[in-house]
Amino acid sequence: MTTVEERLQALENKVALLEAREAIRQLIASYGPMVDTTDTDEQSDMVATLWIEGGKYDVDQYGLHDGREKIAESFHGFHYQLVRDGVGHVMGTPYIRIEGNRATALAYSTVFRAEGDRFVVWRVAANEWNLVCVDGTWMVELRTNRLLNGSDQVKAVFGKIHGLRAKADTL
Repeated sequence: MTTVEERLQALENKVALLEAREAIRQLIASYGPMVDTTDTDEQSDMVATLWIEGGKYDVDQYGLHDGREKIAESFHGFHYQLVRDGVGHVMGTPYIRIEGNRATALAYSTVFRAEGDRFVVWRVAANEWNLVCVDGTWMVELRTNRLLNGSDQVKAVFGKIHGLRAKADTL
């Protein structure tokens, strides 16, 4: 038989995990609208604040961007034109595993580009978000993005689901 205190502690732990999951979902969900309206250097800097100071963004075909300054720069130029022409970054619902102040989220992303009055799929990718909670705020440490082209790199990203599902969340 459990005591009221034990039940209350278990409930508090569950609520804390749910709050962490929701904060992570909100972070990932914010990425699309942020980048779809980013066509200035100032806005690029704001997007980069989703990452920790020494964070990394690894996008096949576009390279590894190391640190907030390089991440912000990755949106300059070509990306600004995408926004002006019409683009939509749609993040899939992530599978999230939390381990203390770290978390891993796996999710699809689809990028649509405007062609006249319609949108076409431009990129569909596998994403791994490695996150860390800093002073109560979840932030990206590393985001890995790989085109869903059947490569070993894609299998390496999404193949992690098996190990993540075998673990339990902990705070």
